[in-house]
Amino acid sequence: MNPTTRDFLNLAVIATPLPQFIAECHTGPPDRFAPQETNFCLPSQPYSESPEVAPMLLWAPKSNPDLTAFMPHVQSGGYFVVNAAYLNHGHRVVQVRITSASEEYPINEFISFSSGKMQRIVRAMRDSPRWQFYAEGEVQPYENVSAYTARKIKDRLVRETVLQYLSAWGAPVEEAAFWLPAGKCFTFAPRQLPYDA
Repeated sequence: MNPTTRDFLNLAVIATPLPQFIAECHTGPPDRFAPQETNFCLPSQPYSESPEVAPMLLWAPKSNPDLTAFMPHVQSGGYFVVNAAYLNHGHRVVQVRITSASEEYPINEFISFSSGKMQRIVRAMRDSPRWQFYAEGEVQPYENVSAYTARKIKDRLVRETVLQYLSAWGAPVEEAAFWLPAGKCFTFAPRQLPYDA
């Protein structure tokens, strides 16, 4: 199974090699969490944390080893990884959230970060009971802006379009090799701080 077909896909891609990003995180932000090696568990990674599976997964895609892919569980609260990547270390980053249309509150969202700030966000979501569409930032050349005027708000940004944006950004998630690791995989665990001892 290609993870892009999951009922919920929460994925970020960082435009830097995994070893470089891990080295940065060992010596700088995130301050309360440290990277550690873990097993690769896709495509069967569960949606929530369990004792056997790390709450988030970082790997270098075999198709693009100069990238770092990051997939947190739904309940992991791993946004500090994205923040560290673009805000503290200055990397280009893209983040998406995609759910199936059968979810109670479906969402299709694409966010890109560059030069230490958010560059672009496009989102279509149902927020009880109505659908909402939101776009902010500089329109990117690969966007299908004509779709943003569709009569039905839920049709303005759909799963297929978000995946196309990811590929155009430089993360070919529809290639099987993207979902295979080129080397070691990592997760984050709380650091043992002096005042915790």
